[in-house]
Amino acid sequence: SYLRQFKRLDIDLVYTYMKLQFSGSNLAQELEGNHLPGVPDHSASLQLSYAISKSTSLQYQRLFRGSLFADDVNVHEVPSLWLDHLTVSRQIQWGQTSSRLAVGVQNLANVSYADNIRINAFGGRFYESGLPRQFFLSLSASL
Repeated sequence: SYLRQFKRLDIDLVYTYMKLQFSGSNLAQELEGNHLPGVPDHSASLQLSYAISKSTSLQYQRLFRGSLFADDVNVHEVPSLWLDHLTVSRQIQWGQTSSRLAVGVQNLANVSYADNIRINAFGGRFYESGLPRQFFLSLSASL
């Protein structure tokens, strides 16, 4: 994990490496050494937050999920993916009430990807398609 703060820019970078494999004397011989399904070896995220002004900020997030297996025998591999998100938000003060208005885009490049992985699913139905590009508007308030 790496966090760096500049005057108007924050950088948050997280990388994870996990090589999880089946092992042990109680396992069937064919699973020994196989990757644990549903867990990628590599994953990462990068978030950049830029303060446009005291009350307005721009956030960019890039997510990476490495390839993973959807079954114990490691036959069905789910490809790796990159997703990008962009958000502009503004802090609004109304008397004692503090609010944040945000507008953004998730899956900026409209990437097609597999999501909701079902480990060892019956009939080879291991995953659903991930969500396409989405635009959103949100308002949160603290009373």
